[in-house]
Amino acid sequence: MAIVNVTAMTELTAPADADVFYVVDDPGSSALPRKITWANIVQKAYGEVSVNGASAAQSLSASTWTKLTAFTAEGQYKNTTVSHSNDKITVTNAGVYLVNLMVSFTTGAATDATLAVYYNGSVTAAKTNRTTAASTDIAGVAASAIISATAGTDFELYANLDDATTITIKDATLTVVRVG
Repeated sequence: MAIVNVTAMTELTAPADADVFYVVDDPGSSALPRKITWANIVQKAYGEVSVNGASAAQSLSASTWTKLTAFTAEGQYKNTTVSHSNDKITVTNAGVYLVNLMVSFTTGAATDATLAVYYNGSVTAAKTNRTTAASTDIAGVAASAIISATAGTDFELYANLDDATTITIKDATLTVVRVG
């Protein structure tokens, strides 16, 4: 094989997960030649759970954060565990994740409703509030946040209503995407 300058090589613009790169491990001390795949460099991760056109009401106590059990479908995923039956997304690898939530809902009575994405039992910055005027008012909310998560972190949808009543999630999508 002829020697070719790296700058003269054809650029690979869409690397596949199995593509292999040459790396030098620990060059400052005991340098060792190694290989690494594109998948291990990028470590893509994403997951989605959703519900469309639902009508089941869930009773909530006043002023108490409650996990919502509304999801009915799993979307695309990689390096996450998505489970609509457990209403959560679990990340496989530690990293920084963009969390997005979009929800439309009704409540059994006029109330202030706060919806949030929880991770490992704590509310994230992905939190939004909406006052419903009556049980026929369909509220729509969206929220997003960037979260530093450890491996095994669960992302779930929670709600807190000012009054004891029901909430019916009509449509919702929860997505988690690794960004760093």
